[in-house]
Amino acid sequence: MVLRLAFIRGRGCGRFCTVRAIKARDSNPLSLYRCPITVQEKDDFPDGNYELVLGAQAFVLKKRKGHYLPIVNETSPEEGASS
Repeated sequence: MVLRLAFIRGRGCGRFCTVRAIKARDSNPLSLYRCPITVQEKDDFPDGNYELVLGAQAFVLKKRKGHYLPIVNETSPEEGASS
């Protein structure tokens, strides 16, 4: 697991954040990081859907009850968990 700078955007908001992710060890240059991915800080963005940009990759990110859900695969976060 590594800590990396990423960007959250959507719903008229945008900010840099720190995420914890797995560094990919395969040869695909577009897939530098693998799931699970978790946002390490809290913010005052409203609950809803966002995009997390991590290097050349973009992931679906959801915020529920004030917490970003961990991204557990390339397309959707885990609905039942919070970070």
